Amino acid sequence: MNPQTSPQPEKNPGLAMMAAGDLAGARDAFEQALILDEDIFGPESKEVAADARYLGNVLCRMGDFAGARPYFERALRITQTVFGLDSPETAVDAGNFGVVLQQLQDFPAARQHFELALKNDEAALGADHPQVAIDLSRIASLLRQINLVKEARDLYERVLTIDEAAFGPDSLDVIEDLNHLSQVYLELGDLPAARRCLERIAAVSTQQFGINHPQTAVFLNRLGGVQQAQGDLVSAEKSYRQALEIDRAALGESHQSLARDWNNLGVVLEKKKDRPGAEEAYRKALKIMEAVLPPDHPYLAGARKNLARLEKGEGGAPQPHKRILS
Repeated sequence: MNPQTSPQPEKNPGLAMMAAGDLAGARDAFEQALILDEDIFGPESKEVAADARYLGNVLCRMGDFAGARPYFERALRITQTVFGLDSPETAVDAGNFGVVLQQLQDFPAARQHFELALKNDEAALGADHPQVAIDLSRIASLLRQINLVKEARDLYERVLTIDEAAFGPDSLDVIEDLNHLSQVYLELGDLPAARRCLERIAAVSTQQFGINHPQTAVFLNRLGGVQQAQGDLVSAEKSYRQALEIDRAALGESHQSLARDWNNLGVVLEKKKDRPGAEEAYRKALKIMEAVLPPDHPYLAGARKNLARLEKGEGGAPQPHKRILS
């Protein structure tokens, strides 16, 4: 998740530069604003805190999290002094600082700041406010990163409840929440729960993006993978074929995403003992991979192994497609 800012486009041209993608120019403009505001308002003013926040944000977008750290830390310190430790303003800067600390893998400190933001936002906004859901999702992401997956699941479930009430059951926010939950359930080995999430995502994605949108195909492929892991090969084949038809309609016959679709379909057809169908699917996947991937790419080796095994009539497990270029 990205740090939060409070745009003031009339004050600083750096915001327009950042919006236009000129990150180096935005950084320089924010640095100049910081120097000016230190002279005008003083080094511990809320204006300087805003400048530091902008600088931290643009450095994060440039991938310089170590460089962003002192700016977010300064913004937080000033905000705590100006607005108070328990204020919503402090929650914003605590959350921003937590994002940077997580990127720098200082997980205990990141969690401490995320929890401060959550405490302040719950007190100021109420336990069911969408900002609270953002705070909870940040903590859940961190917990998942440090392998506290059950704790992350519980928080993501609460996030889903908040966002359903705030945005509706078919919103983009809910798709994101269900996506996180499906991944957590898979990590916990709860295939039925993961399948329920992905089935719902596929349905909502169709409403949000349209019946032939590639994003829907991504979710259908993941649903097919769970169905296949459950041994429901009929449903898995249906999901993979739906994904394939969506990508063919949206992207054309030679797009790299179809390599994933054909390969996944080949795997399930092979498991169903449909060797001619599996061989055809593997050949089409391999043809696309050879066109879009370097010759030494490991996915090519897996695709060739699948096809060679079928041609020789050998047994063994097919090589599933993990991820092609997105």
